[in-house]
Amino acid sequence: MAETPPLRACPEPAEGVSASAGEMLAPLSMTDLLRFSASLYQQLGEDNMLTDYIQAAMRQAHYEILPDDGTFYGEIPGFQGVWANADTLETCRGELAEVLEEWVVFGLRRGHKLPVVDNIDLAVEPEVA
Repeated sequence: MAETPPLRACPEPAEGVSASAGEMLAPLSMTDLLRFSASLYQQLGEDNMLTDYIQAAMRQAHYEILPDDGTFYGEIPGFQGVWANADTLETCRGELAEVLEEWVVFGLRRGHKLPVVDNIDLAVEPEVA
């Protein structure tokens, strides 16, 4: 089985977050990730809301070529800590989408309020035990 790449930390902590980066980005076991994903999809419905949300957020991305080294930098306004930097625009877009996906899953797992994008609100009601 291939080793899972490490999660990327945000350059600055999100507002109101007091945990260290190590605590915030502790890797999930595959079992935990599958359970969380199944729970998330069940709560959000089966209409691809998560995919629609990520695509809508990516349409708001801004890119620029950095004058220092000519690489591409991309970020999404309103998504603190979601950014990417790469040699090509295509690679930058791919990395930005990956960072956004990780940021969304992490935020939902922690119960954070995520930005509403194109009237898509990923607010998930907490499960009652």
